[in-house]
Amino acid sequence: MKVTLKDVAEKAGVSTATASLALSGKGRISEAVRLSVFKAAEETGYNQRRKQLKQINTGSVVILFSIDAEWSIVYWFIRPIITEIQQYYSQQNENVVLLPISKQMSDNEILQNIAAAECSAVFSLHYGSKYLLSTLENMGIPIVVIMNGKFQENFHCILSDDFQGAYEGTKHLIKLGHTKILYVETERTDLPVLSSDRVYGFMKALDEAQIQFNQKDKVSCDVHNTTYFEAVIHSIFSVESPPTAVFAFDD
Repeated sequence: MKVTLKDVAEKAGVSTATASLALSGKGRISEAVRLSVFKAAEETGYNQRRKQLKQINTGSVVILFSIDAEWSIVYWFIRPIITEIQQYYSQQNENVVLLPISKQMSDNEILQNIAAAECSAVFSLHYGSKYLLSTLENMGIPIVVIMNGKFQENFHCILSDDFQGAYEGTKHLIKLGHTKILYVETERTDLPVLSSDRVYGFMKALDEAQIQFNQKDKVSCDVHNTTYFEAVIHSIFSVESPPTAVFAFDD
């Protein structure tokens, strides 16, 4: 039976994430915990398996990114991220492989494609699946999730500060003289924390400026029904005293 990172974590009495950090030499891990994880790795035979994996891996790094049409709008945003990753690893003499994925693909299909790339690390842009990410870690392949706060308590993540971003954006509008701001949102069941953080940041900026927010100036739209959204927006800006600015929750 293959020894996994989860086995090491359980033996050491820590989380899988902590075990991963300890073995990689990263994170703020106490020396006692780090030694406990190292000991567990030796006793379970996990260290030997890691050596075998290193011999198999070619040193390439995989970047997962969606090719679904609905994500095409963020390409110009993620391109600089991909470029920075490529530049860093080129200095380490390691290859970077762009692995396109789609919501039509199963986790196992994506795993097979990653395995075929014989990579040593995986970056996932937006995409997240707890099963897939956990499986990669158990295989000894470190992963970093970029721009998906749903997994920040389980895996290494790089995220924008949605609360602070919304707060700063709203303060900018207020500084320009706007006191009646339309808040436009859409449902994001995939990223609920993102939704709450942005509205909290928006409201905090208004509260600090002592601007009372009218719930009539909040519009929820369905991204799949733009006709309805356009009609609502038209009615809002057709009144005698319409909002003078718009805070758009999402693109």
